Amino acid sequence: MNLEQKKALGYLIQRYRRRKNWTQEDLESKSGVNLRTIQRAERGDGINSNNLAGIAEAFDMDASELITQAEKAGSPPPAKRISLKEVKSAQSLLG
Repeated sequence: MNLEQKKALGYLIQRYRRRKNWTQEDLESKSGVNLRTIQRAERGDGINSNNLAGIAEAFDMDASELITQAEKAGSPPPAKRISLKEVKSAQSLLG
């Protein structure tokens, strides 16, 4: 799996977890996958097939289905970053 695929898979795992309103700790308890492994996977550092299967099962999916969806989705959008010099108030961040 190349870097772009790892990032896409991590982003997809994070999206599914957030749709279910789960914390990473919730996913850990439902999947049996270590919290640190989940954090690394969501960051796009990759995940082995056994751990991916556990996460997919927590989402009521098959691991191959997750991989296929990640391939179709492509790269995640870039993170939005704002310079601290541009922040004038908390309200401007919500803007």
